[in-house]
Amino acid sequence: METIPVTEPFSPDPVEHQRAIRGIARALCRSDADADDVAQDLAVAVHTRSGEAPRDWLPWLAGAARRIHWARGRSDARRRVRENEVARAEEQPGAEEPLIQQEMTARLLALIETLPDAQSEVMHLRFWEGLPPRAIAVRVDASVAAVKTRQKRALAALREKLTDETEGGREAWMSALGGLPLVSIPAQAPVIGVAGAKSLLSLGAWMSLKSLAVVAVLVAVGTGIWWSAQEASPDLEEPALELAQVAPSSTPVGPAAVEVAPERTMPARAAIPVAQPAAAQPQAPPDAPEGILLVTGRVLNVPAGGDVSKATAASGIKVQMQAFAMMGFNESEVPQSVTDETGAFRIEHDAAQHYPSFTILAGAGDGYAAASTEVRWEKGDLAPVTVDLHRQAFTALSGEVVDRVGAPLAGVKVALKVGFDPSPGTVEVTSNAEGRFRFDQCTESGYAAATLPGWTMLASPAFEKDETGGWLPVRVVMCPSGALGVRIVSRDGGPISGLRVDLDMPPNEAYGSKRHSGWTAFQARADATTDASGVAWFRDVWSDSNLRVQAHFDGSFLRMEREKDDVLEPLGLGAVGLPIVVSPGTERVLTLELESASTLRCKVVDASGAAYPGATVRLLNDGHHYSEQGFMGFNGKTDDQGRCAIRLVSSVPLGAAVLSASDDHGMRFSWSPGESPLAASTKLDLGDPPSEEIVLTLAPTLGISGLIVDPDGEPVRGKVSAKPVDGELVAGRLATGMSPVTSVGKSGEFNLAGMPDGLYDLAVECGGFARVDLKGVQAGTHGLTVELTEPRAARVEVFIDTGGAAMKQYVTLVGTHTPASGIEVEVPELARREVFTQPLGWPAEMQGLWYGAGGRRNGDGHTFFSLTPSEQPSKLRELDPGTYWIGAQARAEDGTQFAQMGTGLVRVEEGDYHVTLRMRACVALSGQVRGESLPKGLGVSICLADGRPLPLNVSREKMATFLGLSALGDFQLECVPAGSYELRLGTRAELRAGGALATQPLELEAGTPAVVTFEL
Repeated sequence: METIPVTEPFSPDPVEHQRAIRGIARALCRSDADADDVAQDLAVAVHTRSGEAPRDWLPWLAGAARRIHWARGRSDARRRVRENEVARAEEQPGAEEPLIQQEMTARLLALIETLPDAQSEVMHLRFWEGLPPRAIAVRVDASVAAVKTRQKRALAALREKLTDETEGGREAWMSALGGLPLVSIPAQAPVIGVAGAKSLLSLGAWMSLKSLAVVAVLVAVGTGIWWSAQEASPDLEEPALELAQVAPSSTPVGPAAVEVAPERTMPARAAIPVAQPAAAQPQAPPDAPEGILLVTGRVLNVPAGGDVSKATAASGIKVQMQAFAMMGFNESEVPQSVTDETGAFRIEHDAAQHYPSFTILAGAGDGYAAASTEVRWEKGDLAPVTVDLHRQAFTALSGEVVDRVGAPLAGVKVALKVGFDPSPGTVEVTSNAEGRFRFDQCTESGYAAATLPGWTMLASPAFEKDETGGWLPVRVVMCPSGALGVRIVSRDGGPISGLRVDLDMPPNEAYGSKRHSGWTAFQARADATTDASGVAWFRDVWSDSNLRVQAHFDGSFLRMEREKDDVLEPLGLGAVGLPIVVSPGTERVLTLELESASTLRCKVVDASGAAYPGATVRLLNDGHHYSEQGFMGFNGKTDDQGRCAIRLVSSVPLGAAVLSASDDHGMRFSWSPGESPLAASTKLDLGDPPSEEIVLTLAPTLGISGLIVDPDGEPVRGKVSAKPVDGELVAGRLATGMSPVTSVGKSGEFNLAGMPDGLYDLAVECGGFARVDLKGVQAGTHGLTVELTEPRAARVEVFIDTGGAAMKQYVTLVGTHTPASGIEVEVPELARREVFTQPLGWPAEMQGLWYGAGGRRNGDGHTFFSLTPSEQPSKLRELDPGTYWIGAQARAEDGTQFAQMGTGLVRVEEGDYHVTLRMRACVALSGQVRGESLPKGLGVSICLADGRPLPLNVSREKMATFLGLSALGDFQLECVPAGSYELRLGTRAELRAGGALATQPLELEAGTPAVVTFEL
């Protein structure tokens, strides 16, 4: 690196770092005005900086901005203190108030003496001798975390004792902390955080200097402030917002000015609180600096057997905060802590980083498994998060390895796989002659990975525990393997390299992907990339099984489950051709011919024409759902020269699309009011893409922001969506690539960003209120106030009837269906009081039901559903009049799952409705078709007596009424509602026409798996 002389100022290109300077300032400051001031000071600091140039300017800019922001806050705090000193008090204390407060002081001193020795010692050293936590830790031979924990518990104990022993409770003794005029404290007095300064100053008129430590304790007890500031680095001093050391004295307080601790080097972090008057700032979370999300709790080791009452503290354990948006962070960037000897931990995180959910994870070790819990929070929440993590003791795990017919396999190497770790297990054993194996110690979560030459795994479930906390035996299933190559070529036969190809088994297989969906279970899945010859090789695939191939392109994918004459057919399940099957020990190559194979090149520049690296580039085509052929949904970044290349690879001709770019860097869950990115867009015909490079010039876009309030003017949560009046949406997004929908938190503020100039129709929705429609809102409009006044006119009470069984969870679902243009749907009106007993009424095209809210766009329209988990069997849903389907699922305490039940599409008008859904327990159903020569394309349907087929939950992707047979002629369903039916066997066309090759009566009883056989 070239060293720049100190006498020669050095600064980066102002244009290059202008966005970074502005973005950092806005992240630190609450208002645009403060951000402008910090950005201006930061720009000056960049220009006047001298010395060696940093390797990377962004960390330097971030550190300098934090120091500037902290210094400005400290200066503002001093100014406010000076203003308070000269301000005239509006009230004078009564003669009895000093006596009351002196009595409180005496009581507090007596209570401190009753604390445990360790806590009282810490209180004395902290408040009387003024030592910082690190110095106290040295004096008492304990960790800094232990010192802080003792102080916290001491303050909590004092607060509880004062409340119990004072007539009138907490309000009575708290009143002793306020009400007197503000006076000054001498320079040698303890310096405290200004959040408690007003109460301290109000006591200063009558307290001696010796009593000031008691005053500090009173304020800490009353306000819940934890006086010890957090350490950022062991070689840094405590921040200025701490009690300074003070010698005991009886000198009365005089009219001297309040002193602030001398300026010190601040740690490079945004967690330093800005000192403000107590009356001017909101109540901060207990023990947490302002603007910091605080997570505290304990990690406990639970012995084998799972008896939590015998748990012991887990000390020295690393605890981390993890979130989806943190993927790719370095270890040092992840918020974390280490437990003290009591198992307690404390994690601080900048609350400006809004993660809707995150996971608190305690690592494994010393014979105990890792433990984690998911936490949901919303930006603006002030209360700290407290969680307890229980690490379970490792216990022995036994199992067996068998083939697909249940015969044991000897000599199989079995290793433990833990969580998301793709590396080989560290412990490996070999199965014996009976196929059995055993691990003396096993982790909390994982699966057993088995290897045997010429064989491959079919199934290995996630480890589960029994009622005593021991591991249940596991069964690993293997089958002989073969080799499969997938060749991808263009229309002229040229190979296409660099495409990812996935291989798994469809749900009609007994070991299909739906049975291994858990994060810690083995998935019958493999992936490869096409080489220079256009072939992706899978050397160990599952023989004698139906296979599913999925090819991934830039922004789209293609799924295939059929082949014809060694050519893959990109059509629906069971439409044409034969299932994809590989015989044991053989090698096959299947070819996929693509219709479109070209490259679209673009360059993104700013207003001056300079290249814009790191811009987000999106390509969206119209009229296709993401799972349909021909969909193109590329999302990438420009390189250092502002360029981006997109491969247009598709099995069908591509049509119109919009290419857009924006300066929106990374993942954002929301935009602040008034914010809107730079963006550019252009329309393209992907059927005839331009051969020359497309240049997109970023320009400012507009936004629409405002506030949602209830009839009382209080902000409420909700959702705001926009639809262009004189524009168009492409694949559900604006022409700029931005989503025209935003969720509104409890602040009520919303901002739709990235909008081209024009008029928009807004829809504002909030639970419990009717939707509000705003017509023709001009982009760039800010400060809207949307008042929700009318309650929703339709109220539907849903009762989930499970026959009185003890339940663990109920889930109520509500879906809407919007028909496509030109399609009319006959929808009956829902009866005011109706009981549904048949397991029907669930749209066959819907996705799985236990995976959160979701939607589905098909040729006949768009269907969307939302779900509400609950422990209660009834749920009141307030809806706008319209077309819905209403349903439920349920799960019993013993693990029994009840099949989905629904109303079907119904029309809901104004008024009250009562719907009872009489649930049926799920039954596992399997079967086999035997015969010398089975017709191709056979499958089964389950029908009621009148011939209506049941919707079958055959996979996570969709529901259907037809289930195809596997390559061995068998089938398996895990969730069929108990009852009397007719099982029909035939091709899809036969069953759809009401015919069948063969039928059998079917009686399914709850708790009894059923097995059927067809003889042809």
